[in-house]
Amino acid sequence: MKRLSILLCISLSLLSVFLGAVCQETAEEAVKAVSFIEGGRYGFARTFQVALGDLDGDGDLDAVFANIPARSEVWMNDGNGRFTNAYKNIGDKARGMGIGDLDGDGDLDLLMSPASSSDPSRVYLNDGSGGFTVAAQDLGDTTIPAN
Repeated sequence: MKRLSILLCISLSLLSVFLGAVCQETAEEAVKAVSFIEGGRYGFARTFQVALGDLDGDGDLDAVFANIPARSEVWMNDGNGRFTNAYKNIGDKARGMGIGDLDGDGDLDLLMSPASSSDPSRVYLNDGSGGFTVAAQDLGDTTIPAN
């Protein structure tokens, strides 16, 4: 009985090592499949915040980067984990942002917090396909930078 118990323990140990290796390989493949790099370079930016949401209504998560000193950026997901810079005009330097349906039309809009106290926060309204226009509303927060 003791011998059977030892064999069972050895078998379970070998199985767990094998499954661990398979899971690690799968996780590494998944990480390699997601890329925000175009042409081998992302560029010079310090990203303060990233938010994910389905910005173009195609069922996958897209990404918005709040960057300093570079412009903030929207990157669209092709559904296979590959992201492409959409070059949307979402303003200059930002330290923070949020994603949500701010105008009640069913698509996700953006709220970008400024990097300096001389700039106001901005609301960018989504047209439903991932195109954004800045809202004219002044949030009155030019003396409070995002930290």
